Amino acid sequence: MEDDKNKLSDFSTIHLKEELYKRRTVQNSISNDKIKEIICNYYGANVECLKSKKAGARKNPCRLSKRALAYIFRNEYKKGYMEIGEIMHKNHVTILMAVRAVTNEMEVNKHYKKEIEHLINLIK
Repeated sequence: MEDDKNKLSDFSTIHLKEELYKRRTVQNSISNDKIKEIICNYYGANVECLKSKKAGARKNPCRLSKRALAYIFRNEYKKGYMEIGEIMHKNHVTILMAVRAVTNEMEVNKHYKKEIEHLINLIK
């Protein structure tokens, strides 16, 4: 009888954890989509270009959107490279390189740094 109570308790705990994870994931996906929309609108890019691997996706507005998005997810929202890669449908190394590119550009280009700071303020 005691074992049955423990099994039921374990099942309830697992079910509760799964439910909380699902809710958190849904909430995060909504905010992630909103962040994508804000950044793409700012640069005049289509949100769909974030997923694209075609050559046209490397053009300036789309490239700037991808890099800014990766940087903001990493530095403002403290997401891991793998998680950002899943959100953006990219390899984690691609995300790492995008974050480095933004960081390096911000060090030498004060206008670009203000642009990224402005985007962060738009999101908040």
